[in-house]
Amino acid sequence: MYCFNLQFRKDVKKNRPHSPTYYRWTAQFIVLGALNEIERIKEELGCGRIHNNRFSVQSIDEIIRFVLPYFHELDLEKKKKNDFELWEEAVKIIFKNKRKSLQKKDHDALLEIHGLAKKYKEKPKPLKWI
Repeated sequence: MYCFNLQFRKDVKKNRPHSPTYYRWTAQFIVLGALNEIERIKEELGCGRIHNNRFSVQSIDEIIRFVLPYFHELDLEKKKKNDFELWEEAVKIIFKNKRKSLQKKDHDALLEIHGLAKKYKEKPKPLKWI
């Protein structure tokens, strides 16, 4: 089972004075399933990590370089294809803003994408920090 995940995260830097809090958007690609299946996908993609029968790619660079092209070659079912297309749009926004402060228009676009993608998720989660 493929999952195209988009999150708005809150990170607290506890090892720094006054424990500053940072908010950021992250994207990740996740596969759940039998170990032999996720090992095959990891081998095909050439990136990512396996942990507890779960394969994930969290690096935005690896998502752009390996995951997006991989899924452009696949013929996904309609619902998963729509989910992928929204996620791809979000990934490109996150990549464009890598190591920069996110502009309001891009943050708003990610919020909209997150909302639109909920209809393609089995158990959508609300954004906690907005």
